[in-house]
Amino acid sequence: MALHESQPDDAGCMPGTRLRVLSMIMKWTKDDPKTIFWLAGLAGTGKTSIAVTLCRMLNNEPGVILGGVFFCSRTANIVELTDARCILPTLVVALAEKSPTFAAALGKELTVDSRATLKPISIQIGSLLQRPLTALSSSSQATVFIIDALDECSDEKEVKNLLRAISSLACEARVKFIVTSRPETHISTSPISSSDRNSILRLHTIDTAEVTEDIRLYVDGAFSKQPLDEVWYAGSDVNLIASRAEGMFIYASTVVAYVLDTESVENRAARLRTALFAMKDSKVATGPLDAFYEFVLMRASDTARVEPKELADTKQVLACILRARMPLSISALADILERKAGCSARVTAAPPFGSARAG
Repeated sequence: MALHESQPDDAGCMPGTRLRVLSMIMKWTKDDPKTIFWLAGLAGTGKTSIAVTLCRMLNNEPGVILGGVFFCSRTANIVELTDARCILPTLVVALAEKSPTFAAALGKELTVDSRATLKPISIQIGSLLQRPLTALSSSSQATVFIIDALDECSDEKEVKNLLRAISSLACEARVKFIVTSRPETHISTSPISSSDRNSILRLHTIDTAEVTEDIRLYVDGAFSKQPLDEVWYAGSDVNLIASRAEGMFIYASTVVAYVLDTESVENRAARLRTALFAMKDSKVATGPLDAFYEFVLMRASDTARVEPKELADTKQVLACILRARMPLSISALADILERKAGCSARVTAAPPFGSARAG
C-alpha cells in the first residue's frame, strides 16, 4: 500500500483533468530550488488522485528520479501506514532499489548503525538520507519523494518531527518532497507552511470554474465509457452533478459509483434521477455530499422499503462506525460485529464513504 503500484488501476486523475496542477508540480520538480511542495486540500478534493498520477508521470520523466512513495492510510488497517516513523525507511529502501550508488552509501551507514531505521526521525534523516545522498551529489537529476495523505498518520508529534526533519535536510544532491495532506493544525503550524522556504498549493484556492470543468470531464468520461447501446443520461445531468459538487471530487465519484453500481440501462437511469433528486443547494463546502449521504441513509432505513432484520443490521453497523470514531474497513466491521463481510447488504451497497479516488 505504500507503493503507487499498489493503488487500483482506476486510481489517479482521469485523462484531461487536473492538467494545470499537474503541469505546475512537474515544472517545480525541475526548475524550482525549493525542497518541498505542499499540496493541501480538504477531504475529497482529489489529493491522492493527483499523487498517483504524479507517480506515473515522474516514472517516465527522464530528468527526474522518483525516489520513493508512501501512501499513508487509516482505512487500510495496516499500522505501519499510519506511523510517520515508517516513512523515511520505506522511501530510502525504494531509492536503494533504483540506485546502486545510493544503495552502497546507505549500506555503509547501516553497517555503522544497523538499528537506524528504529531510531527517532531526527536521527533517521541523517543516517538514512542526508549522508547517503552525498553519493548522488554529481547527478544532474533531481530525486523526488512523494508522501501522500500525511494527515492520516496517528501521532501528530511524529508528523511534525518528520516535517521538521525534511524541511531542514541539507545535502549536495538535489532532493525534493511532494507532500499532500489536509490543512490540519499540526501540519499547518509546522515548517511546511513557510511559503518562503516551500512551494504551497491549496486546492480550494484554484479557480472554481476550472475545478468544475475537471469534474464535468470526470463524470462524463465515467458515464460515456460504459458499453451500453442506449443513452441513459444527458449532458445536462453531467453539468448538474459537476456544478453541485462544488469542487468536491469525492461527491462526484460517489454519485458515479452509486449510478454505475447496476448493469441495466433502466436501473442506471433510475439511480441517476434518484441522485439528482437528492441534491440540495448549500453554501457549506461539504453540503452536497452530506445531502447525498443523508438521502442514501434515509432510504436504507425506510421501514416501507426495508425488512426489520435489515434495518436492525443497518443500525448496528452505523452504531459501530459512530462508536469507533475512526474509518473502518468492511472486514474490520465484520470482525467487530462477528459477521461475514457483506452480510449487511444495505450498508455495504451504499456509496463508498472513504474509497473515492477521483480527480
